[in-house]
Amino acid sequence: MRINPNIENAKNKAYEALSRHKISDFPVNMIEILSSYKDIKVITYTEMARKHKCSIEDIIKVNSSEDGVIHYSGKRNKYLIIYNDTVASKERIYWTLAHEFGHYLLDHHKETDKTSLTRGTVSIEELDTFEVEANFFSRHFITPPPIIVNGDIDNHHKIMGFFGVSFSVATLTLKYIKESYRKGFRFSLPNNIANSFMLFINKLKYGKTCYSCNTFSYNGNPTYYCSICGSSDFHNFTRGVDAELLYNDYVLDQEMRVVVCPKCSNEEVSGNYCKICGIYLFNVCTGIDLNEYPNFEHENTRWDRLNEGCEEPLEGNARFCSSCGSTSSFFEERVLKPWGEVNNNNVPVSTLGDDLPF
Repeated sequence: MRINPNIENAKNKAYEALSRHKISDFPVNMIEILSSYKDIKVITYTEMARKHKCSIEDIIKVNSSEDGVIHYSGKRNKYLIIYNDTVASKERIYWTLAHEFGHYLLDHHKETDKTSLTRGTVSIEELDTFEVEANFFSRHFITPPPIIVNGDIDNHHKIMGFFGVSFSVATLTLKYIKESYRKGFRFSLPNNIANSFMLFINKLKYGKTCYSCNTFSYNGNPTYYCSICGSSDFHNFTRGVDAELLYNDYVLDQEMRVVVCPKCSNEEVSGNYCKICGIYLFNVCTGIDLNEYPNFEHENTRWDRLNEGCEEPLEGNARFCSSCGSTSSFFEERVLKPWGEVNNNNVPVSTLGDDLPF
């Protein structure tokens, strides 16, 4: 019986999993990851209750857990993860799935040769050891402390927003980091995965959320205007909604030309203008300020000859230029609607909960 948690091994297993699954952004899609393992099956408490014609309370009692559990069949060498999909918080589900994934990768069932890890099957001391290791794995897998440290985050709201975890997980992670620092410990990622998170760390440091439309933006340069609504008011308290999740984003090729015409859907695009409808195939800064020219007539405008705007091409969903705040050619051509018409001004104030990938 082992009663001393091997937290170093749990941390290493977490980093190995981040590397194996090529994770570079958060929250992690736990269902997608678990589904990639042929020896793991994932079902919900609702599915199990329906299958056995019983209540959720019965499933909780049978599994000795309100949140979830992982079972192991030694004969078949298969695992079954069952999680409670009826809990109010998706962040709680997120942690549960990562926790059970930790039990799996740490081989706790094989170590004990038990089907389940409960007080009825293993000793309290051994169960506590496994729980500590699975929790340590979860912390380093879905909220890696080195990334939080490198991203200069000391606020639990930012951890919640960027990593998709609950208030308690965020605060406990910050507490763990601070206590580790007091003990003289410093955090670092293995070299083989450190580079994978540079973009995400930069998002943590320099990304901004628009006060007006709650769009999160980061393009590697200082952003002065929101590309979706044109506002210049930003904050970095929490991570807003990524623009591509809410707004039409026309796919661009390497030259920043649309792959399919946004106006007539012509797929045979080349050059600067669509051969069918004549629309300019690049989304560019027009140099037009809506405050100065609210009724600008864009008919027959040769956007490639207009020298009023910034020279850099814009993304496929940009209504405004993030550098100067002018309108985009796609916005002027009406292939991109004003953001308020797209979402009726009902963009959620936070991405917590509903946007977790389950």
